[in-house]
Amino acid sequence: MNVLRPLGLLVPYLLRRRGLFLGVLAVVTVGMLSSVAVSVLSVSAASALAVAAGAPALVLAVVAAVVAAGLAAWGEQWFAHVLAYRVIDALRIDVHRAIARLAPVGLARRRSGDTVAAAMGDVESLEWFAAHTVAQVSAGVLACLMIDVTAVVLLGPLWLLLFPAQALLVAVPLLFAGRAAEQGRVLRAALARLSARVLAARSSARDVVLLGRVGIEARAVADETSAVQRARRGLSLRSGLEQALTDAVTVIVLLSTLLLASAAVSAGMDATLAPSLVVLAAAALSPAAVAAGALGRLGETAEAARRVAEVLRAPGVRPADPVSGRTPSTPHPGAIVARGLHAAHPGGETAALDGLDLDLSPGEHVAVVGESGAGKTTLA
Repeated sequence: MNVLRPLGLLVPYLLRRRGLFLGVLAVVTVGMLSSVAVSVLSVSAASALAVAAGAPALVLAVVAAVVAAGLAAWGEQWFAHVLAYRVIDALRIDVHRAIARLAPVGLARRRSGDTVAAAMGDVESLEWFAAHTVAQVSAGVLACLMIDVTAVVLLGPLWLLLFPAQALLVAVPLLFAGRAAEQGRVLRAALARLSARVLAARSSARDVVLLGRVGIEARAVADETSAVQRARRGLSLRSGLEQALTDAVTVIVLLSTLLLASAAVSAGMDATLAPSLVVLAAAALSPAAVAAGALGRLGETAEAARRVAEVLRAPGVRPADPVSGRTPSTPHPGAIVARGLHAAHPGGETAALDGLDLDLSPGEHVAVVGESGAGKTTLA
């Protein structure tokens, strides 16, 4: 899927730590299966206590499942974040190396705020993907398959109906992936503009105060902040719709299981088994729900990965390569003179500098001002 293609950026970083990743995958899978076991065994133990049949063994099984779930939860938090921080550490170093390779001229075709966002915010956004998304989605699919096979072997082929319900839960965020990616692009662009505006205001704070532009700059920052909030609101609305659809699937499965269990009891099945079967159906959906929740953030994460990849793959540019101009007349000794100065960057839609004439006399103080991305760094 084209939407998810930028996330391939992280695959080499994860493969270099595949031993740790496989450990995280195992821990997350055990945690999901233990949680399902706790739910089912708890209801089974309660039913057994009601009829005084085999309750002690089931209670011990519940205790063992609770301990396993707790240990798995701790292990996931610890090892998943160790994996994520190692991946992000290597990625952040590569981003800073790319910035060093691009600077000073190659960097100018990107707004300073864009570069700061890629080096800091975008890389930070990928931490969630490395720490949770990959392992949770993989473990969710694996746990669902294990639960389905076990249920079919022990309870009969009717439990094959769990699989399409689980698949539908996972499919919901994928159906909205395109919209999520677009919203992610809007949010990332808004965050970059806000970062650029704040960076520009901070770097020229003294001039802003002296020129009486504090109110103007404050309103500009407020406008960019409002744009970020609007983008986040759109993400929240889409996420809410996805959650509503997944909840609807869960309710349908529960009601269907309840009706089937009632019919089975009427046909002669032991009534104490009915609660366990209903809980099993609900619990069997939980790994798929966890995977769906992790997939819900893929759009925003994919956009962050795209921006980071853009920095990493941008070709380096030597300052002398793209700059041209007419030879000026003999300047005053110590002066800086340029005529028709032109600078363009690979992939740039417009020239950073286009026909600039510049005369700087010795001892003269000149301020170069402009919006982020206007060409100040290129000129320097």
